[in-house]
Amino acid sequence: MIGQKGFFKNILMVLSSNLIVLGLGVVISFALPLYLSIESYGYWQLYNYYLGFVGLFMFGFSDGMNLRFAGNSLKDLNSSLFQSFLRFTVSFSLVLSLILLAILSFFPSNDYKTIFFLVILNIFLFNVNGYFIHLNQMTLRFKQYSVANSMERVLFILFLVPLFLNNIRDYSVYIWINILCRMLTLFYNISTLKEVAFYKKGVDRPTLIPELKANFLVGFPLTLASICSMLMTTMPRFVISSLMSITAFGIFSFGSATINLVIQIILAMSTVFYPTLKTMSNEQIKKSYLQTKKLLSVVGAITLLTYYLVYPLIQVFFKKYIPVLDYLYLLFPTLFYQSFNSLIISNFARVLRLEKKYFFSNLLFMGINFGFSYFVGYSTHSIPLILISSLITMQLWISYGEAYISKEFGIASRDWLALSSIVIFCISNFLFGYYISLVIYFIVALLYGFQLFKNHKDLLSRFTSQGE
Repeated sequence: MIGQKGFFKNILMVLSSNLIVLGLGVVISFALPLYLSIESYGYWQLYNYYLGFVGLFMFGFSDGMNLRFAGNSLKDLNSSLFQSFLRFTVSFSLVLSLILLAILSFFPSNDYKTIFFLVILNIFLFNVNGYFIHLNQMTLRFKQYSVANSMERVLFILFLVPLFLNNIRDYSVYIWINILCRMLTLFYNISTLKEVAFYKKGVDRPTLIPELKANFLVGFPLTLASICSMLMTTMPRFVISSLMSITAFGIFSFGSATINLVIQIILAMSTVFYPTLKTMSNEQIKKSYLQTKKLLSVVGAITLLTYYLVYPLIQVFFKKYIPVLDYLYLLFPTLFYQSFNSLIISNFARVLRLEKKYFFSNLLFMGINFGFSYFVGYSTHSIPLILISSLITMQLWISYGEAYISKEFGIASRDWLALSSIVIFCISNFLFGYYISLVIYFIVALLYGFQLFKNHKDLLSRFTSQGE
């Protein structure tokens, strides 16, 4: 059981590391576009976009391990079995990387081939790092997780200074430095779990094979669902990268980077949320679902105010990216959809063992989003229309996820607060522009703020009462 003290300690550690990540992310997200050309920044963002899909190449193994063993302490785990899991992860990742590099060698040399080459190099680092990250997370070792979470960004910032001083503007150099930082983080992750990493004896093959199979069977639908959900919230980036120039993609990606910084804080909660839910009774889980859903709707509505801070910053300091202001307000609702999926739907689907329904829902709506957005993009080459089509699909996706989880709890709960705030935000910006919409939406956010303090004072007690 996680008591009140333990829960708050975990929350504090994870939020602290994510605040560091957020602060350093601000530096990276605003320093690089100022320093690099739009084209070079576009390639840097293309690398980061495809990097988000590298987790697919473990085919759910680590996710399955997390689902099966979450809530156990490290001393309760079979060290021989987890040493065998580690050996498999290393071997599998190396072989897969070599196969993909061999296939890539047949493609013509250009910047896109360079990007794919560097992404493939990350497969080994991501998979092995992911193994240790999942192991620390599922055994509630959030101190080690938090250090590793911020370490990569800290190292990258330290390397940026000499790169800037030496006037290095080649995007590939920054990617190589990013890979080096990830490698150093891996060494730290290994040091946190020496008792597993350097355990001498693994289990025999007859014991290992059923365990490997179980991890894949349980984890693959969840991993694929996570990839689909990522495509859902980043579909406009995919469409724009496919149909438009690298310059257009760079400008759009700069806008996306500004909202990703805000998402970091909200998603930080998800790391602690699932292991905490695993310790609750069914009634406590149901109450937590209702309270957290309503709370996130209010917080999401208030978070849209950050748009009115970002807009003037771009006008003053990032003049070469000013075209993004034509559609920046259509990017910000993604804050709510991505946060609601990652914190609410994903976690409660897992704790209720609805992984298959979660997977098929994500796959279905990803297909709809792709077809709708790509058709609009191909027909119009209009970024605002691509964003609108994607937002409509995301709203349907979130509504469906909320419906099947509420049905599982036996409740008829539909919260229209978030949808109304998004509609008001988008329409006021479209019709009235920055200043009038600021006044209108500030009043709306103020009303939602009163709603937050009035109705949700007991939220944290929902999470901690089970440890009393």
